Amino acid sequence: MNEILDFLTENQPALTVIATLFIALSALVTAVATKTLASENKLLRKAETEPKVVAYLVIHPLYWTYFNFVIANVGRGPARNVSFKFIADEEDFETHHVALRNSTDREVMSFLPQGESIRVSFGSSIDLYKEPRLKPFEVVVEYDDMSGKRHCERCQLDVSQFEGFSTLGKPPEQEVADALTKIEGHLKQVASELKKR
Repeated sequence: MNEILDFLTENQPALTVIATLFIALSALVTAVATKTLASENKLLRKAETEPKVVAYLVIHPLYWTYFNFVIANVGRGPARNVSFKFIADEEDFETHHVALRNSTDREVMSFLPQGESIRVSFGSSIDLYKEPRLKPFEVVVEYDDMSGKRHCERCQLDVSQFEGFSTLGKPPEQEVADALTKIEGHLKQVASELKKR
């Protein structure tokens, strides 16, 4: 026991320096870890409140031979001043009767809440798949977040991704509409027969 006390007494300055260095190193590691955690938390908060507006094509829900063009805010924050522009062969769009084109008269969309989308007719699969089919194209979507920071997304679109898709039956809404049309026809026939009597 005395040997340990003698060793500690003799080497007290060196042990103090080692302990001080260890404490300083621990503080440095803690500071770096705290800074990293703060940066990650800032990125997470930003991701939870920033908009992300994208463009894509979907098959029309009722008319399966038509495509809709969609601008959607898939982010977690609202977007303002949303605009889009096709980077495409205008002659190719004309040849394939694309319903939506670039327009200098189109106003920006003032507000697009998170989780919301705008769908407009893009064209018929019969026209778009006409050989040579519509070439792949790009859509540049620009928008502001709520703090006024400008964002830009570039989306690659290609109608070929839907080739070979087919459906079974009709959508429920279409079946209801068809059934009502048949009922209307039967009621007209009954009314006509009653007038004859």
